[in-house]
Amino acid sequence: MSSVEFLHKVVTGSADKSYGIHVAKLAGLPKNIISRATKILEKLESKGSDKSKISEQEISSEQLEIFNASNHIILQILEKIDIDNITPVEAINELHKLKKLID
Repeated sequence: MSSVEFLHKVVTGSADKSYGIHVAKLAGLPKNIISRATKILEKLESKGSDKSKISEQEISSEQLEIFNASNHIILQILEKIDIDNITPVEAINELHKLKKLID
């Protein structure tokens, strides 16, 4: 298992680099999410440190694209499951199908 070791002293202020994506990789997030996060980070970094260059609309559209999951296939599958009338074996099979989708 991989681990993150910070070999530097923690001081007040901002970091010169984002470690969130690296930590997300170590946590086992799906590759498509890591790839998308990397693209967004690169876009934000290319705007420079002047946050005023990044419009509210750009930020909002990126956030909606990431977090608007109402049509995600996993949610569609979950909505179709009748949890009041499913057997334990059927529930395990449904979980297995969902697990395959995220791998």
